[in-house]
Amino acid sequence: YNDPGDDFGLTEDGFSHHFDGQTLSYAVIPGLGEEADYEGIDVVGKLALISRGVTTFVEKVNIAAAHGAVGAIIYNNEDGEFSMDLTDAAIPAIAITKADGELLASQKTRTLRFERDFIRYNESGTAGQISDFSSWGTTPSLTLKPDIAGVGGSVLSTVPGGGFGGLSGTSMSAPQLSGIAALMTEKLNDDGITIPTAYPTVIRTTLMNTAVPILQENGAETSPRAQGAGLVNAKAALDAALRLTYTFNDKPKAELSDLIGDTAYLDVKLQNLTHAPLTVTVGVTLTSDGYTELTVDETTGYFSTLTAEADTTSRIMSDDHDGNLNKNAADYSPLTLTLAAGEVRKIPLTVHLDEDYHDALDEIFTSGHFVEGYVYCEADGVSYSMPYMGYRGDWSHGSVLDASYYGDGFSLFGGTLFATHVPDSTVVLEVPDGADIAFSPNGDGYADVLAFGAIYIRNIKGGTMTIRDEAGEVIYTRSIGPVTKTIGYGLSAGFELGWEGDDGFMARYRFPDGLYTITFTYTLDFRSGMTQSHEYTVRIDTEAPVLTDLSLEDGVLTVAAEDVSGIKAIVILEHDGEDAFQESVTDADKAEFDLSGFDGDTLYYEIIDYALNTRVGKLSVAELAK
Repeated sequence: YNDPGDDFGLTEDGFSHHFDGQTLSYAVIPGLGEEADYEGIDVVGKLALISRGVTTFVEKVNIAAAHGAVGAIIYNNEDGEFSMDLTDAAIPAIAITKADGELLASQKTRTLRFERDFIRYNESGTAGQISDFSSWGTTPSLTLKPDIAGVGGSVLSTVPGGGFGGLSGTSMSAPQLSGIAALMTEKLNDDGITIPTAYPTVIRTTLMNTAVPILQENGAETSPRAQGAGLVNAKAALDAALRLTYTFNDKPKAELSDLIGDTAYLDVKLQNLTHAPLTVTVGVTLTSDGYTELTVDETTGYFSTLTAEADTTSRIMSDDHDGNLNKNAADYSPLTLTLAAGEVRKIPLTVHLDEDYHDALDEIFTSGHFVEGYVYCEADGVSYSMPYMGYRGDWSHGSVLDASYYGDGFSLFGGTLFATHVPDSTVVLEVPDGADIAFSPNGDGYADVLAFGAIYIRNIKGGTMTIRDEAGEVIYTRSIGPVTKTIGYGLSAGFELGWEGDDGFMARYRFPDGLYTITFTYTLDFRSGMTQSHEYTVRIDTEAPVLTDLSLEDGVLTVAAEDVSGIKAIVILEHDGEDAFQESVTDADKAEFDLSGFDGDTLYYEIIDYALNTRVGKLSVAELAK
């Protein structure tokens, strides 16, 4: 289980020790531990067994405490383990797996005995796998990261103030890698390498060469974009007899860039680090992303499952060998060679992608797909490896921006949009079918500014907003600095790019009503000077809607209007206030209101266009009825 009690001051030395020597009953809370779920459940002086889901961990724990529970056991609602933030929690709590929670819930006798001196550690259910919270590569410039993996999930670690607790993250894996690097430094000193500037390169290469690539359940390696070279192996690194690098730049990884066609070149360099001949066996694996079909709003698309699939059909050849070096192929034939003591030898490798297999992937991943895997070398019973990665497609073609909020494309984070300000709020500018985005820079406090709500799905080095009038003349420009892609549901750069209808020189000047073209040009964080542009048509509309019909017939009031930006709403009301008679029709230029239930005479109408201009008028029901 995961016990965060010490981290948040809820216990001094852990959940089990906190309840040491006690036998406690536990109550199974139905539902998800919300307030209503406790009706008829007695938890006074007991532990509350609660399912994860919907409410926060603190809310679950504090609701249990309010009903008299002395502790909480929260079990997962899906496979795997999890940790909890218990800031402001009232009682101690632990997190357990779904299987353990269901086991406890199924018991007829519901008691738990806590013994301080009885501690048993079970292997984590996700031991040996990449944590689901671990970041993926590549970098924006299509270089391979991470380099290597360390143990960092559900680690029994020392905690501030003494004692131990279960922790996860880079703060766990970094110390492990740092400690192994320190051991490597000591060994290099012992081996007579006394040039400190050489240490980082040698240590990095050795650690990556001797790391163990992590395999998935299907037998294929987890993508190098998730694990780098694999899980660090301290002993193998200290005893390394072979060095394996990419010939092009002598790095312990091969970055093949993009625009890979049917052939990729993967030349490697081997170096015997021993004083005796070394026989080496060479083989290569090749994987690509798995995919699934998903239909959203009647639109079907394909999405990567982030699960690697072995390519068993492509051929990997070497000038020094006639056989297929693809370890996943049925006709796999390894290359065997012997290196003399200290010898360095270059091995040319060529990856011949199977046309049918990869053309089919091109149909699924229309922007391109990754070609990646590992070069393996076996020597004296020890496995060495080097990750490689390339992209079959044009890396620059991927959109900088998320799909438009106003379009039919599939949006990852809600869509790139335009917004504006109204008193005390920011609202999205809606657009009726066939119309343009519109705003009204007339100083009334409603839609005076056009703000670009950008969601960047790749990094940019910078960007420029250029606005042209209907004659094509540039009337306004503005720049933005580097921006990193969004990593959650929110705007990457807020509303940093916007326009108030001015020319940028005179704050009180406003351009006339009409259509304008806004072009956002972004410099990609990939290759020098490469840009990408996105264009939008917007309208300045400072005129209120025009009333075209105001009539009453058989008790039905008709209100109609027209406006270049479209009619957003037509409202009739008796007066301001909560109890007043009021009705409205949205997204229509004509509205009919049944006044049979209205016994007054005076009404007001408000007609609002999509640029948030408003026409307000007053009418007499009696006068209209004449």
